[in-house]
Amino acid sequence: MNKAILIGNLGKEVEVRKTSNDFAIANLNLATTERFKEKSKTEWHRVVVLGKLAELCGNSLKKGEQVYVEGRSKKTSWEKDGITRYSTEIVASTLLMLGAGMQLGINKVVLIGRLGTNPDIRYTQGGLPVAGLSIATNEKNGDGIETQWHRVIALGKLAEVCERYLKKGRQVCIEGRFQTRSYKKDGTTLTTTEVIATSMEMLGSKQDGKGSSEDHLAASDASENEYYADDIPF
Repeated sequence: MNKAILIGNLGKEVEVRKTSNDFAIANLNLATTERFKEKSKTEWHRVVVLGKLAELCGNSLKKGEQVYVEGRSKKTSWEKDGITRYSTEIVASTLLMLGAGMQLGINKVVLIGRLGTNPDIRYTQGGLPVAGLSIATNEKNGDGIETQWHRVIALGKLAEVCERYLKKGRQVCIEGRFQTRSYKKDGTTLTTTEVIATSMEMLGSKQDGKGSSEDHLAASDASENEYYADDIPF
């Protein structure tokens, strides 16, 4: 399962293009703003809309309007200056126009998949545990199966639970939010989009999928998500 829900405002006018067979593709630049106690954080999301829904977006949506988007996250890659770059976009399945002037913001993602590696746990300078997870989700795509890889970050007590119980191949359900950050690599500034986990549920058992007494829901402390910043130790 790979599901994203966003409610946010358009940062610029909708871009619509047509393929050679006249199929419409719209690109939306969507901002979601959430409050953490006394602070607010804005995340920008690239949303791709296809077909007749894309044509509707091009004819109806304007900069500043608020929309509800439901879809799935998809990672794309390209080469530039000899470096492989990645971006995460939301492929919309549902889009509702909410109008202008509203202040509601939602940034939510739900993943059900399996770990590709064991959790990698490190610590910030302030001692906060941070676990990095690599989650694979599988979805039907025509006659085949499409696999998407997602980078998930768990914080604090949730990170410690992940380190203790999760192993490569374990199936989990992750709920969280998208966060994009920049980092330096070989003198080049790159960006990455991660899922900051707010809860994790282990599905099946470690060995045979029959369940065990260890299977439970673990949630992060809201305060841990609040002061998580650019100090990620990965």
